[in-house]
Amino acid sequence: MVEDMFTCMSDRPSQDSSPEKWIQYLNDGNKDLHGAILKGCKLSGMDLRDVDLSGANLYEADMMGADLRGAILVDSDCFIAFLQGADLSEADLRGARLTAANMRGASLVNANLANAELEGVDLRGAELCSADLEGANLEGADLRGADLNGSSKQTNLNRTQLKRADLRGADLRWTILDHSSLSDAMVQGAEMDYIISN
Repeated sequence: MVEDMFTCMSDRPSQDSSPEKWIQYLNDGNKDLHGAILKGCKLSGMDLRDVDLSGANLYEADMMGADLRGAILVDSDCFIAFLQGADLSEADLRGARLTAANMRGASLVNANLANAELEGVDLRGAELCSADLEGANLEGADLRGADLNGSSKQTNLNRTQLKRADLRGADLRWTILDHSSLSDAMVQGAEMDYIISN
């Protein structure tokens, strides 16, 4: 048993291993990919449920349609990543760098995006119901038609930066918007009933 444990540990690629070695490690059923370098990797449609990608380099990675439910992406670098239609429900994205990422139509229901960097991100039509976005930076983000309705569990936008964000047609009902900045944001047609704010 102890020998098996050490064998499994030794199979883990080193931090500077090639993306191909990390993907092989993942395909072998391993879920600990923290710190992996997967820059520009094609992970579209892959089953990444509950995989630990904390601190991973996913710069320009293609994760379109990937299943990332419950995945751990704390402090990961997803700059300009492609996440269209990905399922990130209940994923942990605290402090993740998602600047300019394409997350159009992605599901982020109950996801934790506290203090995430989301400047210029494309979240058109995304589902963010009951997500925690406290302290996140969404400056210039495109949230047209996004669903942030917090009727079952309030979506937390406390201390969120929404300067110049496009919220046209978004559903913001029952969200918490305490101490959040909406300066120069576009809110035409947005549903904003029952918002909690100071």
